[in-house]
Amino acid sequence: EAAHLWYNMLRKILERYGFIANEVEPCVFNRTNKDTGVQLTIALHVDDLLVTCACRKDLDRFLAYMKREFSAITVHEGKKLSYLGMLFDFNVDGEVSVTMEKCVEDVI
Repeated sequence: EAAHLWYNMLRKILERYGFIANEVEPCVFNRTNKDTGVQLTIALHVDDLLVTCACRKDLDRFLAYMKREFSAITVHEGKKLSYLGMLFDFNVDGEVSVTMEKCVEDVI
């Protein structure tokens, strides 16, 4: 019940900003900048959001919006990001490598 209430509240906040929930996976949200055509994508797992966009300005605007909506948020940025046991490596322009070495090590 609490998780559903949280999702509904966050969904409304994202929709106010112009995001649309993916029809197939409702924990993925997309917003396309009408001026540039650049897409901002969010993958949501409970209260962890992975936000990607090719435009730094769009990311900064979204972050400012979220800081107005929530009093405390934590942001991790960089060419390598850990998210839900996965390591996302963005070191090659236009590509992302995803590994789960830490998860595999924990299981073994």
